Amino acid sequence: MGETFYLQIVNATPHSMRLSGSSVHEYQMDEWNPCSEISPNSYAQFSGAYKLASLTTYNIDDSAKADYSLDEYPDFKVKIRVKMKGVDNLPSPYVPTDYGYGILVKWENIPDGVFVYPPPDVNGESAVGWIHNGTVSIGIGYFDGQTQQAVPAYPTPEYAPPLTLPTPPPLQPVEYPSKDTSALEPSVKNWAKTWMELYLPCLGHLKLTELTLPGTHDAGTYNADGMEGGWKQTQSLNIQQQLEQGIRAIDIRLMIDGTGDTRFQFSHDDYLVNLSFIEGAQLINDFLRETDQEIVILDFHRLNGSWTAGDIEDLALLITDTFGSEQIIPESQSGETISTILSTSGRIVVGLGKYTHDLPDGAKTWLEDNVETTNFWSNKAVKQYWCGESLTTWSTVSDYMDSILNDVNSPHSYLWALMAQYNSYTAVGQPANIPVELSNYFTGEAALRSNIMDVDWWSYCSLHVEEVDFPNYSTLINTLPINILKGYRASIDQPLF
Repeated sequence: MGETFYLQIVNATPHSMRLSGSSVHEYQMDEWNPCSEISPNSYAQFSGAYKLASLTTYNIDDSAKADYSLDEYPDFKVKIRVKMKGVDNLPSPYVPTDYGYGILVKWENIPDGVFVYPPPDVNGESAVGWIHNGTVSIGIGYFDGQTQQAVPAYPTPEYAPPLTLPTPPPLQPVEYPSKDTSALEPSVKNWAKTWMELYLPCLGHLKLTELTLPGTHDAGTYNADGMEGGWKQTQSLNIQQQLEQGIRAIDIRLMIDGTGDTRFQFSHDDYLVNLSFIEGAQLINDFLRETDQEIVILDFHRLNGSWTAGDIEDLALLITDTFGSEQIIPESQSGETISTILSTSGRIVVGLGKYTHDLPDGAKTWLEDNVETTNFWSNKAVKQYWCGESLTTWSTVSDYMDSILNDVNSPHSYLWALMAQYNSYTAVGQPANIPVELSNYFTGEAALRSNIMDVDWWSYCSLHVEEVDFPNYSTLINTLPINILKGYRASIDQPLF
């Protein structure tokens, strides 16, 4: 078997999505198994596989296609095109890499009220990309009377310069083509900054507690340095960059160091990462100023070290002064839909209190006594579920998340998060980077039942630890179409799962 991949198709409409049998074709693929029908208000997956390249075998021409139509809209076509793009004019015997354009969708005659994912560009196309052994998604949703915005044209994946390998004299150095970049990354960067706005007609029916949201664990650790810092750094992008690439829930850990407002410092456990809360908050404000309809959840999950009631009060005042009370969504709106919230000036949820670790009684009392004046979600701050530091394999993490999700039979009334990461002590003892595993896990039912999914390494790993050649967008690319499905179900008064 060659380079296997999986495609999830979400059909959030009242009509069946049917495969046109005459359109199915594959060339040199090891596998291509498009499903014949995706039922209304549901989802399905199927697999494909490019040939495995070798020193004598090329997969540059591997390709496949399949066209779908929607009952009641026979002129609407979903044309899936699969191709291993490879490197142009590649001289023999150099072998193309196994990362290329992957999956492209051409949308024809999109009816009024139908939304598609990924969002169509000005050419009516969506670059999807692919993940070796992992899952990517496309989807459609029906929201009567609504019209979808187009995004700028998707960029063509860029190919890195060839790698020059030295050879002993008198031979000349040989150039080998280096790995190209999958369409996955340029695709996500083309729309992720405003994904809530792009799909507001679909998501507006949902509450924040009903959405499936990508989050970053220990979001402020990107500034860590030094030997110990390498063990503590779980993100490589700054907070604004995380938000611009789709993150909407920020896991914040703070520690007190020094005096004044700058004493509130980001930390990983008791390790300071050389970043003040004021600096991080400014990046969040910068993102909010550049967008109109994005909501950010600030989960002050852990306050490390010694805190007093006075410290909590000072932090609360600093948060309010920094973001402005008008941007803070009050806890009283926790039961409102996204559309209702966005009709106000509120853009930030501040979760601080009930689930924050190790707060002294005086600090907890201050929060409880000042809920109405701060507008913080102190009684419904983000509750986190994590299997623990001692677990070092993906199977233990997924089994733990299964046990949590199996008990979620309807959306909770509070925000909650799965810590979808674990420690790996096999090399340098840092959190594991698992984009392939996450891409397969947070699809279908698991994505439907989840609320916030906190991950490490939203972008490429630090410490020069090799990733799987694409950023860790897994909890965004497959759950956004699931959010469209949940929004559709809410619009017709059906249970979300």
